[in-house]
Amino acid sequence: MDDNGSNTLSDGEQGSQSGSEVDQLMNDPPANKCFPSDEFFMLSTQMTQLKTSQHSLWALHQCLQTARNILQSPRIRQADLDCVRRFFREELYGNVDKVLQFPQASKFGLHDAEEHVLETLQLLVLVAAEAFEYRTSLQPSAQTLELDADLQPVAQSLLHLFNMHKPLHSEVADAEVPETTVEFNQLADQLSEKWALSYFEDNEMEEGDVQNEEPMVERHRWLTHLVNLFGHVGGFNSLLLLLRTPGNLAFPLVNMMTAVLSQAIDVASAQALEKFRQVATVVLEHLAQLVAADSERLANYGEDRTYHTCQILLNTNLPRFYEKDPIQPQVLVQIKDVQCTFVLKMLESSNFNKLLSGVTECKSMLKGAVKDQKPPDSPCSLQSLVKWMNDNNIVQRILRTNLHQRQYVEQVQGIMLILTQSQYLTSEHLDMLWAVTEKEDTYEAVKTHMFDLLAEIASRFVPSQLNMLFAKLERSQDRSVQHTARVLRLLQHLARSDKELNMYDKVIQLVWDLTTPADTPSELVATNALSEVVESYMDHIAASSARGKRLGGDSSALCFNMMLRCLQALVKSAGGQVPLLHAFRELFKLLPVQTKGSKQPQVSQDKAVEILEGEQHNLHAWLVAAICSKVAAAHQALAAATTEQPMADNNEAAAAAADAREAALASLAEGAWSYTDMLR
Repeated sequence: MDDNGSNTLSDGEQGSQSGSEVDQLMNDPPANKCFPSDEFFMLSTQMTQLKTSQHSLWALHQCLQTARNILQSPRIRQADLDCVRRFFREELYGNVDKVLQFPQASKFGLHDAEEHVLETLQLLVLVAAEAFEYRTSLQPSAQTLELDADLQPVAQSLLHLFNMHKPLHSEVADAEVPETTVEFNQLADQLSEKWALSYFEDNEMEEGDVQNEEPMVERHRWLTHLVNLFGHVGGFNSLLLLLRTPGNLAFPLVNMMTAVLSQAIDVASAQALEKFRQVATVVLEHLAQLVAADSERLANYGEDRTYHTCQILLNTNLPRFYEKDPIQPQVLVQIKDVQCTFVLKMLESSNFNKLLSGVTECKSMLKGAVKDQKPPDSPCSLQSLVKWMNDNNIVQRILRTNLHQRQYVEQVQGIMLILTQSQYLTSEHLDMLWAVTEKEDTYEAVKTHMFDLLAEIASRFVPSQLNMLFAKLERSQDRSVQHTARVLRLLQHLARSDKELNMYDKVIQLVWDLTTPADTPSELVATNALSEVVESYMDHIAASSARGKRLGGDSSALCFNMMLRCLQALVKSAGGQVPLLHAFRELFKLLPVQTKGSKQPQVSQDKAVEILEGEQHNLHAWLVAAICSKVAAAHQALAAATTEQPMADNNEAAAAAADAREAALASLAEGAWSYTDMLR
């Protein structure tokens, strides 16, 4: 410690302490330790070192050792207990996670790092067992609920410790347990009950390996040892005892302790697994009672407003006990029934958090059913779940409110996407979605969200659903500018997803009808919807050519044919001049520029100009004639407005004359200037 009381080390000190001195500190307790009167001071000091020391593994080891000494004391002082709880609450989980992340664990700079790491993890197991044993001795009260909150990081640390996929476990997966570790020497030979069995995996034989090599290889000896150690010192028995009366525990701690048991089943023995399943059934029954009563315990009395803990229990922790047990499928049915009840209870509420939780759980159920692929006649199959949704009007319920909330709509979109991909989206569902966009009192944000949702799911529609959707889109052409802009965005999204060109004719025609009439608002013209849709299809054709599959010929020819369609409409006055000129110009930009030494496209920009200037189209002459005609019409309008202005003897007539002059100038701007731009 320096003059300022800091525990940080200088560069020189770090090098000298990283060797034998640190090894000695790991194994020898401080000489001035006076148990138990100064435990509070020791742990407080060690927690400071945990935050500042370059040797955090050593500091964590010391904190755990001191915490264990306190919890083992026959008479625990309140100050010491409070300090242990603060260590659990503020420091334990984060520092344990650092150890389990092997890149960090490998940088501690200690000799025999594996042994030191294992000793620290064993201390964690012992401290956790002591903490939960202490909790079993207490009667339910407000104080025990506060203690439960501090025990959650302890259970969470065990949860991650028993996860064989953590980087540290992956690194030492094939390593033996070091027999020089302190706790191993004391306890390994005393294990009378095996909570964990040796874990075997397929031996992945590489080329050149001997063919008669063992097909299975033992792995994760560290994990097996730690699970057995936790069981031997009474840790699992304490968890099982506490979970037999889950109503006496804080609900988040019930979930975390259940998660520890469900994580340990990867290496659990048959006897241990049977004990775990028995207590899991008790937890499930308790959860079913809470859901049926819509208890505030599910939300931890307002602290868990999204009901995340309840959903983790239902979707992850409880099902894990029975996933590989074909003898007890009825338990999975019970879990599904609790989930259904939870969804209905949440959707009956007017509270946003409950509604969001109900929709989220419904999506989780669908994802689980798709993943499990149960037989159609199974109560947990996707077919059974969809039938339950239809019987209870779930889709109608989730579309009735909160559609202006993006996070809510994302969950609804997930449900509709799964139904679409599984071909369970019905015409009634599509009618419900479209009805939301047609309500006069619907907020614009809601309509936007609904069109975004349709854009996401429409690319997976079957032909009958696509026909229904396009029929609805065609009937919506006389709606507001905002509505039409949303329809165009939907069509652009469909074009981007239509890689096989199945919807090409319908998408192009509908975009044409919405963007080329004479009365098309300038806001819609500026969207460049037609050119962007054509560009998407050009990309699809180019991609198919790269894969050796030709779709629709050359992509540049597709663009040029659309340009000719615009030109023909201009010549025949079969649309708005400004929208058609604008589309023509944007389409021309999509044509590739002809370059030397590369594969030439069917229609380049130079080739297009050559064709358009030919005798068949004579575009140059037509543009000049159109400009002259437009300018002449504008001159006449201006002359008429100028003649009328001196004759105006009142304000209304003067205003009308001014309006006529402005209209003439606007006509000139929209016409002649656009033609000139195209001519350039």
